[in-house]
Amino acid sequence: LVDLTTLNISNNPMQHFVFKVIDKLTNLTTLNLSNCGRDFDNTPYLDKLVNLTDINMSHNQLSRIPEQVYLLEKLRRVNFSHNHIRELSSLIDTWTELVTLDMSHNLLTALHPHICKCTKLKRLFVSDNKITFEGIPAGISKCSQLEHFIASHNKLECIPEGMCRCYSLKKLILTSNCLLTLPEAIHYLKLERLDTSNNPNLEMPPKPKVEVPGAGPEFYHIDFDSKLLQQGAVVTSSKIAKTSYTKQKERYMKLQRGRKSSVNSRSSDEDSARKVLKGLVDIADYKQQHTSHDSDVMSAGAGIELDEESYTLKVPKRWDETLVRPDLDYSSLFMDDTGTLPGITMWQIENFYPVLVEDALRHHFYMGDTYIILNTFFNDDLELDWDIHYWIGQDSPVDKKACSAMHAVNLRNMLGCRRRLKREEQNDESEEFKELFDYNIDYIE
Repeated sequence: LVDLTTLNISNNPMQHFVFKVIDKLTNLTTLNLSNCGRDFDNTPYLDKLVNLTDINMSHNQLSRIPEQVYLLEKLRRVNFSHNHIRELSSLIDTWTELVTLDMSHNLLTALHPHICKCTKLKRLFVSDNKITFEGIPAGISKCSQLEHFIASHNKLECIPEGMCRCYSLKKLILTSNCLLTLPEAIHYLKLERLDTSNNPNLEMPPKPKVEVPGAGPEFYHIDFDSKLLQQGAVVTSSKIAKTSYTKQKERYMKLQRGRKSSVNSRSSDEDSARKVLKGLVDIADYKQQHTSHDSDVMSAGAGIELDEESYTLKVPKRWDETLVRPDLDYSSLFMDDTGTLPGITMWQIENFYPVLVEDALRHHFYMGDTYIILNTFFNDDLELDWDIHYWIGQDSPVDKKACSAMHAVNLRNMLGCRRRLKREEQNDESEEFKELFDYNIDYIE
């Protein structure tokens, strides 16, 4: 049996059977142990079956996928449906050849973010689990070859925007969930089948209007020059009355705020008053340092007394005070609670938009991509402050480089940050940037 390539012993009562020599079948490519009474304790060691491409261990009593299965790098079709699996391991990224994954009828609440590294994945079945909106990684768009996403009978309130960037998607089944709405980009997918039945609270998004180049800042999200603003280049869009869909979308936006805690921001009146007071103090200090000397010189030369009221001090403006913040709606780019809690937040530029990066992938940088990194902290005055970096990979195209810089400006404008943006390039990062990641930066081709 050394040359055996296919072994199918499914539907047999083998709870107490011990596989002692299965690791000798090194030429095995297909293994079917479905409905054989397997659990985590009596599952055979499979790590030596290095040529295995298909494995079926459905209809068993497994509480998780055995770690030795994750070490089989040639797996293309994996079926662990109808078990009691609660989570996927971070080792799932070793399945680089994975095409089909069936995890339906389990107890999953989330898909591990490392599933986004399975870039050849075409069919993903996760029906009859407990997956919520937060359980689908925001970087799911990296699975660019995904064709079938079957997730009926879960607890999905929506799907992430990244799902709508899987442009190969043909079948999207979301029946019997808790859907409130779907991303507007759903209309751009060329789906052969979209099933959202049995979602009573679902409000489908309206088809987006075609934007005309030059239609204003809402289309380009560009930081316009102050002269252009004075000339009327930017036109403030009128407010739109709320519809049932926009109300559902507001509820959906709240779901995206993963952090439940919040920090009370300063009110606009208090902030303005603080700035005015600080300005008056700075001017008074400046006068105190220079008025005495200037008064003596002018009095000695002209023989007259200096009139304090006629003396006007002109203080040069800071670089950031000359900038004009465009009247744009940044909610389509960043969450409303962005920058309200200390910590690091990271976005990856995908299809001209910033996409939030999962915490588990924060140290990984793709050489062909660009990123925006926000460091939120308390300054010496115990007030929230921000450092904004944008990182550029050595193989990233020009459009991604431009978008990372542009959206970094948008982020600074949204937060009202007074610090300069910091450009970071691969292999030439600043010490400050490296320290944010504990000097642990992993470049991925």
